[in-house]
Amino acid sequence: MAGLVCLASSAWAESRTWTQAATGKTIIGELQRVEGAKIRILREGGVVVDVPLAMLVDADREYVAGWQAKSALPTGPVELTLTNAHLCCGSCRDAVIKAGGGIEGVTVTTAGNNVTIASPDGAKALEAVKAIHQAGYFGVPSLEAFGDKKTYSTTKLKSVKLSGIHLCCGKCVTMATDAIKAADGVAEVIGMEKNASEVTVTGDFSPAALAEALHAAGFHAGGLD
Repeated sequence: MAGLVCLASSAWAESRTWTQAATGKTIIGELQRVEGAKIRILREGGVVVDVPLAMLVDADREYVAGWQAKSALPTGPVELTLTNAHLCCGSCRDAVIKAGGGIEGVTVTTAGNNVTIASPDGAKALEAVKAIHQAGYFGVPSLEAFGDKKTYSTTKLKSVKLSGIHLCCGKCVTMATDAIKAADGVAEVIGMEKNASEVTVTGDFSPAALAEALHAAGFHAGGLD
């Protein structure tokens, strides 16, 4: 339908069939974002297609309008939960509470591997989620509007430096190492130790694969943009 860009994303959406109004041609993929008069669709294999909204059938345009409404940040008080974050010890919990709770008006609590954010509005809740990511944690949000909308390249790399993974104890180190090594194509993880600010990964892998593996284990890292 339009130009293709090889990317992948960790945002959560449903795969559906999209139909071009003039020709009846279809593609299957997940809606990633709306950019002006175009939408971005993620197809199987990490291929992204940018499609003019006007080219689609009415049912597709209605779906996009509903998706935008669902994804809009709430204007009033918000409570959301990030599930499956890596919180293996008291230091992990203290750090995630400090990161998210550093946003004015936001309160953060933890229970098991879940992080609950209470905020006066959606914008500050999103700031808290981003602060938690920057502190090296990742959790799946209970509200779709707060999902990770970043796209990660599927182009293979031989080496990359990851930064900001939360590594406060030996268990953090072990679990983060295991998560990275589980990503397809990873050969070696260098410099992974307690309180390390930077870790080098080598092999033949994609940023998308690393992001997926780290997020599944409840970690977030810089350097994958």
